[in-house]
Amino acid sequence: YVCVCQNAVYRTVYTKCTVGLMVVSVWLICIGYDIPNYVGWGEHRFVSLMYICVYDHTSSRSYTIFSILFGFGIPSVTSVGCYVAIFRHIHKSKMNLAKNGGG
Repeated sequence: YVCVCQNAVYRTVYTKCTVGLMVVSVWLICIGYDIPNYVGWGEHRFVSLMYICVYDHTSSRSYTIFSILFGFGIPSVTSVGCYVAIFRHIHKSKMNLAKNGGG
């Protein structure tokens, strides 16, 4: 989104330092998202067929709702919003180009 719609600030926003902070932030958010499972709000269980531990969605209805909203809902709405903004930006650029005789 920033590269396409806000290109003038792209190099300011994405420096080595800020990208490093973004990566660390994503890790911290993911850890924070899973902490309730360790303090009793939800639970993990081992799936022996796949040899992995997963969140047990049957253990806590409130955590399952929280998980759906914050783990799926908000990221999905954000992604759709960014794609819509990119589409509008490209469409507007194409219309301006056609209006000015460039395409």
